Amino acid sequence: MKHLFVAASLVIPFGQAAEENPISMKPPTIEQLRSIEDIADNEIFTNYISAAIEASDGEFYDQKVKHAVENHLSERAAHWHFVTSFLGLWGNGGLQAVLLCDPDEIDHKQWELKKTVEAFQAFGCKETATFIEGLIPKSAKWSKAIGELNRREDEGEDVPEEAFDKVWSEVDAFDDPFDEGFQGDPNVYGAMTKDVQQHPEKYLRLGKQ
Repeated sequence: MKHLFVAASLVIPFGQAAEENPISMKPPTIEQLRSIEDIADNEIFTNYISAAIEASDGEFYDQKVKHAVENHLSERAAHWHFVTSFLGLWGNGGLQAVLLCDPDEIDHKQWELKKTVEAFQAFGCKETATFIEGLIPKSAKWSKAIGELNRREDEGEDVPEEAFDKVWSEVDAFDDPFDEGFQGDPNVYGAMTKDVQQHPEKYLRLGKQ
């Protein structure tokens, strides 16, 4: 049995968004951004980010994300994407969902995690950022290890389940510390909401603010 990795996904899947909430590349207005009460649950902004990614160049989702970040989204909008994607994946599958990937996706995963560190730092969550930063090299090591075990299985070897469990348990050991949170950090969604209310223009401009 091949052990598959959890693929990254949008906060609102493209198909669902298109059916229930048609998305548009048209950015929200300054007034709409300033009036956001909870940026973690704002349909207009979420759909705008989803549309920017969907419209970007690339055959696969990770390629679209990178193109959108580098060409369409402001730095703050990209920060929002990385924070919400990280926490969304973690909420659905723990750090395994966040950190593990197929071997050929490791370079993108490393880029994504580094961007996530920058995002948490931007909203004053320095302890969270430091915690994630320490997991970046481990992510590559664990993904390579699982990839190698899968390769051996594909070649017909009877790889014991314990070999996979050993790697997974190393990843899972970091879930509790992350779940407990970091006392020195603000609530990241509260910090983002306050930021977008005070500086809505930062979520619309291309490049560093």
